[in-house]
Parts: sequence; C-alpha cells; structure tokens
Amino acid sequence: MGYLDCAPIDVAKAPYEDALDYLPRDACATYEYAYVGSLDDAMAPSLSVLGFTSSRKWSQDTRVVDAILGLHPSGIVPTTMLQLDARDGLVPPTAWANALPRRLDATLRDHFVWGSAPLTPVLSHVMIHGPASATARLEPITRAPASVGTLLLTFPSYVEGGALSVAFEAATTTSVCSDCLSSTFAIAVAHRAATIAMAPISAGHAVVAVFDLVGGAAPSSPISEGVRAAIAALVAVGAKPPRTYPLVGYGIRPQFAFTTFQDLPSGSRDRAFAHALIASEMYDVAIVHYTDDGDAPFVIAQATMHPSSRLPSECALALRGRSVPAFLHTVNVGDLRRSGDHRRTSLVFWHKAHRPYVLGLPVALDVFATTSATIATRRCLVDAMLGYLEQAARERNATTRYNSSAKTWACTAALGHLVLAVGDVRLVEELWEPLDFFVAPTHLALMAPSMHATIQRFGTYALFPLLEYILRWWTTRWSSFAVGCQLLASFAGVSVAPLCLPLSIPGARASIVSAYAVLMDLTLVERNPTNSTRASLAAIICDGSRLAAYVKDEKHRLQTLVQSQPALFHPQTVLAPALETLLPNRLLWCETLLLATVHVAPMDATPSNLMTVPDATCVLRVLHSIHALDAPMLQALVTLWGALALDTIAMFLAALEEDVLVGLETSVLAVVTTTTLEAIQNNLAKETASWRAMAKSTARVLLSAQLTSSSAATMTFDVFLASIVGAVGDVMALHEAFVWPLLQDATAIGLSLRGQKTLAFAMLRVLPTYKTEDELPLLTSDMAITDVVLEPCCRACRRFEAFLRSSTRAQWALAWYAESPTTLCDKLAAMAQLLATRLSCSIDHHATYLNVRVATFVKRHAMVLEARHHEVERQQRTRTLVMLLGDEHDKRKMTSHDQGDEAAMPAAKRQKLSTCS
Repeated sequence: MGYLDCAPIDVAKAPYEDALDYLPRDACATYEYAYVGSLDDAMAPSLSVLGFTSSRKWSQDTRVVDAILGLHPSGIVPTTMLQLDARDGLVPPTAWANALPRRLDATLRDHFVWGSAPLTPVLSHVMIHGPASATARLEPITRAPASVGTLLLTFPSYVEGGALSVAFEAATTTSVCSDCLSSTFAIAVAHRAATIAMAPISAGHAVVAVFDLVGGAAPSSPISEGVRAAIAALVAVGAKPPRTYPLVGYGIRPQFAFTTFQDLPSGSRDRAFAHALIASEMYDVAIVHYTDDGDAPFVIAQATMHPSSRLPSECALALRGRSVPAFLHTVNVGDLRRSGDHRRTSLVFWHKAHRPYVLGLPVALDVFATTSATIATRRCLVDAMLGYLEQAARERNATTRYNSSAKTWACTAALGHLVLAVGDVRLVEELWEPLDFFVAPTHLALMAPSMHATIQRFGTYALFPLLEYILRWWTTRWSSFAVGCQLLASFAGVSVAPLCLPLSIPGARASIVSAYAVLMDLTLVERNPTNSTRASLAAIICDGSRLAAYVKDEKHRLQTLVQSQPALFHPQTVLAPALETLLPNRLLWCETLLLATVHVAPMDATPSNLMTVPDATCVLRVLHSIHALDAPMLQALVTLWGALALDTIAMFLAALEEDVLVGLETSVLAVVTTTTLEAIQNNLAKETASWRAMAKSTARVLLSAQLTSSSAATMTFDVFLASIVGAVGDVMALHEAFVWPLLQDATAIGLSLRGQKTLAFAMLRVLPTYKTEDELPLLTSDMAITDVVLEPCCRACRRFEAFLRSSTRAQWALAWYAESPTTLCDKLAAMAQLLATRLSCSIDHHATYLNVRVATFVKRHAMVLEARHHEVERQQRTRTLVMLLGDEHDKRKMTSHDQGDEAAMPAAKRQKLSTCS
C-alpha cells in the first residue's frame, strides 16, 4: 500500500515518524544479529563419528552417545573424529560449502549481509552437553580471520531444557525448546559479536555441531548507521513521550498475516524499526491482528509480544479489544478503511511509561514488580493510579463495596510496588494523598510494608504529617479506624497481628504518639459504620489497647470511645473475641464492661450481628479464663441464648475434654446438668445426634471434675446419671442416644464401677423389649456370647455354662422346690435375661411333682460359648452388663439348690430331675 503523504502532519506522531525516516525505504535497513529456526532433514548434512554408526540420526541412540562420551568425557568431539558428507571432491573435508542447500544458502544471504558472500560453514567440533556437563562450548575452537559468525546445527535427540539464546547489546533471540524427543534438526546463526548461551539441561543430552561461518572479509556490524540513528532518535523521544497516542501502529499488511517476528521480511524497514524500538530499551512492540469488520475501528483481535520485551503472556491478552488510534507515515485511517482492504496485520508499539493505559493498571503493576523501570515509567504509573483513585472516589457511593473493586485492589497494590522505587518524597506525598478517602482493610497487608519502607527511607518528619492527615480522615469510618489502629500498632511493634516491622528510625516514638492522638479523636461525635465488621471492631480494642499502653495514654481515650458505643461494641460478638485474642494478657476495663453487659445485652437482628454457636462458645471460654463463669452467670446466659444454649455448652465442654482439672464450680456443673436434662426431656421427638454429643461432653467434664477429689462434684455426677436414667425411662431411642454411648465409653471417660452398674441396670430393663435381633442397637454385637465373662458361683451356673458351650445340646432344664425361699441363681438369671434374643425360657410346674418348678432353656440359634480365658486380668476383660452385674452380686450371699435344696429331695425325685436335665 502506498503512503498517503498528502495527509496532514500530526505533531503527536511526528517524532516517531522522524525516527522511522532514518531507515531508508528502498535500501536494506538491517538489524540482524541472529537467526533461529528448524532445518529439514534433506537440508541437513550427513555427519558421522569415526568408529560408530553412520546413521544420520545417531544422536537419538543413547548407547552411541554414551559410548562417545566414554571416549570424550569433556563432551567435545574434535574434527579428527568426524566425517562430514562422506563424498569425493570435498575440500576441505570439514567444509559444508558445495553441499549447502539452496534454501539455507538463501537464508544466510538474506539475513546476514554483514559478511561477504559466499558464506562457508566450516565444522569446528561436535558438542554433547548433558546435566552434569561443564559449560557448553558453543563457539568455534579456532576462528578463521575472515570469520563472520557461528552456525549451530542441533541434532535430533531427547533433551529436557537446553534452549539456545543469542544476545547482542540489549536484544536477545531464543530458540523454542520442546522438552521432548526431537526428530528434526534445528539451526541457529549468530553474528561474531553476539553471545551464545544454552539453558540448563535437566535430562538427556543435546548434540550440537559447531560451525565457523567464514566469509571473504572481516564482518561488518549487524546494525546499520540508519538503525543507530533511529535508536538515538527514539531514545530522545522517550525522554518525554507524547501522551496523545499511547498506542501507535505502523507497517500495515492488508493481505499478509504474519504471526511471529521471524516472519517479517529480513532486512525490511519494519523489521529494522522493531529492533530499533527494542534496542532503545524504552518501548514495547507487538504484532497484532485486527477484526475483519470494515465499519469498526482498528480493534485488536490477537497479539504477539516481541520476544525481547520479556513480558508475560497476560500482556498479549490485555491488548485484545483495544483500538489503535494512529499509524505512522501519516496514514489516513479513514481512507484506509474506505479502501476495502481487510486490515489483517500490523505492528504496534508504545512507550513503557504508557503501559497502564495500553495494558491496564493491574497488568502494568505486575510487570513493574518484575522488571526494571525508568523514572518516566514510575511517574506514569503514579499518574495512572491517581486516575483510578479519582474514579474510585467518584464511585465510592455506588452500591458495589469499594473494597471489593478490582480497581481498588490495583490501587492498593500500586502503593506496595511503587513507594520502594520512587526517589522523590514529593512523589510519595502525591501518591499517599488520595488515601484520605480510600482504604481497604482486607488489603492493608499490601500497603503496610511499603509504607514502612518509605518512612524508613525518608524519615518520620517528612511523611508523618501526611500520615496524620490521612488518619484524621480514617477516623470518620469504623472500618478505616481499625486500619489506622493496626497500622500504628505495627509501626510501634505492639500489634496483635503485625503487618510490618517496627519503625527503627529517630523520632519514631514521638511521631507515633502524635498520630495516636489524632486517631483517637474523641471530639468526633459520629462515625460512619459502613463496612465495619466484628473483626475490625475487635481489632480496634486489641491494637488500640496495646497502642494506649505504648503511648501511656492517661486520658483513657480508647476506653471512653468503646464505652460510648455499647450497641456497636457488643459484649458477645466484639468484646469477648477481643479479650480472647489478648489472652493471657488481661484488659481489666474491658473485662468489667463485659461482665456488666454480657448477660443482659440484647442482640440486634441484623445479618452482621447475628449470634452463632461459636460466638456464644467464645463468651464461655473468656468467662472461664477470667474466672467469672459461675452458676448465676451461666444460668442468665442460658436463658438469654435459648435454643443456642445446648449446642454452646456442648462445644464449650468438648474443648475442655483434655483438661483434667477443669476448675468448674459445682454449681456450674449443676446448671450444665439441668440444661442437658431439660434438652433431653423437651426434645424427645427430634434428632438425637446433638444430644448424644451433649451427654458425652457433659459426662466427660463431670468425670474430670471428680478427679479434683471434690465430693460435691462426685455427688453432682451421681445426680446427673440418675437424672439421665430417669429422663430416658424405657424409651429405646433415648437409651441408644445416651445410656449405651456412655457405657461404651466407660473406660475412656473414666466412668466409675458404680456408675457403670447404674447404667447397666437401666439397659437390662429395656433389652427384652427388642423383639428381633434387627431391632437391637449396636449393643447386640458387643454382647455376643463370646463376650460373656462370668465366674460361676454355683453348680447351676457351671451346668448352664456347659450347656451354652455345647454344640450338640439345644435344650436344658433346671428344677427347684417351689416352697424354697431361693429361686434361680442371680447370675444365671442375669445371663438368661441378657441372652433373651438367643434363648427361650419357660418356667412351669413339674409334670409329676407339683411342688417342683422347672425352667426350660431352648437355643434359638446354633451358638456355642467359647472357652473362657481365666488368665486375662479383670481390668482387661470386656465390660459387659453381665460382668458388671456379676461383680455386684459377688458382694452378696447367694443361695441355690446347691446349698441343700436338692439334697433334701427324695431319691426318686432327684433321679427324675436328672433325667429331665
């Protein structure tokens, strides 16, 4: 497309056009120092190592590579061991001249005109480089006097890493490393003045043939005089870049879509100008593709950054959707649009100082954090951030919360990135001044370290007056007021959660004392509660109290402030968490305020002030820690909390399970017991999962209280167990929820034998109510016959046990006189009752002797009682109900027919009884 020289001159573009004019339009305006690309197999020479296979891709055989390294540990294979294109007529034998493919020869001629033609690659050596190799030798061992550069031929091999890079002055060209098994050749050409390097290799080996490019004369510079003049002009413009067009385009190609900078015609003016922009170190360059809508402006659809810009991929994404407002060479955009050409591709550039406008502030800040920047770049970043702050100020009354805005985050991050780099205190003041209306508590961690570093650098006397001005505005909102407390406490080194190191410069303490007085301004009657949270209000108490101690506040400003706002500083959601954070240190005035209001203060029904179980649990923990949890206080809280009380006490007690000496008063335990039992009785039809946890937690704490050797506490626990048993009655679900879990954990929670017996008797009462085994709770598996441990007390017990062990007997009978004062052995009766689902028992008069009663036991299932292990210690036996009841009956004198009843019977009767059994 021709240039429209008749278009009017644009003074905003003129400096860049003058720089471009230093590059001739018709002659070669080259800036070529390197070429990196792939090489077809047909173009690659045949290179072999003497004594090894002559395969063209021998480098892919790891056995061959290892064998060569065994002969050449340095990894350098000299030409005496190499043979290049084993054909006749090659002089010298290591030259790659006559066999140089036409396409490669054309590439060298087009890209590298700084050497005299023809260029002859002369083999120097082969380098095999691996993870443990020394520095790679990437230049010829001996250069010819007419050497103009280096040619590297990379053979196909498996290698992870090993990318080649060629650097010349400020520019760098890097090869693409696929980190896999490569089956193709690659080529890299570098000017003699350029530096070649290889990235580290983590696995595999790189096999590179190093050639010396020999010409007819010494090389010239890869940079033409026109390019050097263009670079100087661009540097001069970059000292004070025009702001009219932050983004400028040039080199439009309507009918050609190139995607990489390697696709640009070698020696072309566009390519040379791109190199000049990069060499000036003041501009970013990209190749962009535009949308195909002929009526739309030049809107970027896709972009590729210049590799020497070293910018992240996010920058290319940030260019999408942006329009290019101007083009060099006075191209009239309107005429270009009317020409009907599809605006496919062009190059665009912008000054690095304009990155916030072109790429967006967040991306520009990320780039600034990882790359160096000039004073102009810093200045532009500050201006861009101030612009965003002004916009945030206009939108601060919008419905969207300002501290969740992405722009606000970017502004906060800008402070952290910039203040460490600026060298002018006036620039810092300009950067800080908008903070009088802007502060995001959640992003304070981004600000504080940089503010600390800036004050350390410029001193308190230079910046604290501005900080006091900011703090004066921060006191108008509770959220920013909390930020001020945390920031000053961090500067003083007394913050609960410090955001930065303490200030360690002269005058720091006096400045903090002065700033504290500004922050705790009691003359301010009302503060805006916008965005205030429980955490921020608690932080005011925590950091504010430590600040008050640091400055020795005799006016008690913080105490007065908190007491004047009882609705805001609620005792249960603000005071209690603050006191817990300060523990083990005590804040007496706050404790006094808590005790006076915690049991009477109502809760506002607002989403930010709703009472939760963790909130109430925190209150109990704090009261317990300051030894203020007594029965009246707990009872008042239970009444105040209502439905939350049960779960709150359960969570509180669960946290004390590992504390053996709980230290709770007996009266407090009584309130806990009463609350638990009321919940049991009032919620029988509801879910029992929380009740089970409540009962277990209560039992653990009450048992722990017993270990304090308090008889009153033991009596309280006995009352608790008795109340539990009475409350559950004969309801099977409640037995499963309370009685059986406590009995299962008897050993773990230290339940006394007396307590276990109390629960065992309660469970035995309801066992016969289970009609089938499927209705039994978990108790069935734990009460299997193999678990029964019973010490026989009489012959009837032993005979009953033998019947249970027998695998052949399915029925057994026991007889006794009806008028005898004794009946079945108590142990035998207990065991029979326990096995009600496995045995059937019928008691009737003897068929012949009416004064004799007979108990008949029939097995319902095939079952055998395993042999008892007498060597097992009593403490290690399974604690079943039968064992507990057996231990109880061991203390009483038990009688049976073994004690004379059977002996008093007639012989005939004894014979018949024996027959029945």
